[in-house]
Amino acid sequence: MVIPDGVRRTLVHHLFWVKGGSILLNSPPHDRRDAEDGCAMQKPVIFTISATWDAEASVWTGHCDDIPAAADAATLDELLARISAMALDLLPDNHPDLDPASLFLQITALREAEPAAAA
Repeated sequence: MVIPDGVRRTLVHHLFWVKGGSILLNSPPHDRRDAEDGCAMQKPVIFTISATWDAEASVWTGHCDDIPAAADAATLDELLARISAMALDLLPDNHPDLDPASLFLQITALREAEPAAAA
């Protein structure tokens, strides 16, 4: 992507762990065992959600080709919740061998930086 001179962009990068329908901001247990039942987990699988801010519509629009899913939302948290729900619903059909407990969703978000207020 080419960014024109004089335009700054802000890149936001987050990693979330989706476990049983819950979105957790921390990483999975380091010993790769579920903290609740002690069962061994599959190797983590990371799907990337690409999100961009649509200033005209005042929404984040995002998609993930791995799921596949696309959605719009007013906030990144809402976008994550919508695509997470889609991922868990579509996982059995599109990735039948993938354990939902090993699924990570990574958001890469791009938004034009707000100009600094004049002093």
